[in-house]
Amino acid sequence: MRNYVTNLDSIIARHGKNPDDIHVIVGLDIAKNIFQVHAVDLDTGELTTKAIKRDQLKEFFANMSAALIGIEVCGSSQYWARELKQLGHVVRLLNPRSVKAFLQGSKSDANDAFAIYCEL
Repeated sequence: MRNYVTNLDSIIARHGKNPDDIHVIVGLDIAKNIFQVHAVDLDTGELTTKAIKRDQLKEFFANMSAALIGIEVCGSSQYWARELKQLGHVVRLLNPRSVKAFLQGSKSDANDAFAIYCEL
């Protein structure tokens, strides 16, 4: 499973992390109250898609092993990037135009989170 992620190793290394320490890749769609997560565990292949309330987001990521998290740039993306980096994750902010190319189906939070994951 690790082979397809080799192009991300340089991104992870730029953030001062060892690529072998990253075990999860996450696409995170930020909204006002409900956040959508699309995560894949690189070791087991386990897929997690869930909606998380704003006040539960830090707790969710605090209990997760080191992850590469993609967030589409928006008004609060810088804040959430700082918060998630403090928890030990690597965060990559993505241009919304590049994410749109990966959007499949109608626009929804779950589809947006999947598109963000694919853009990573």
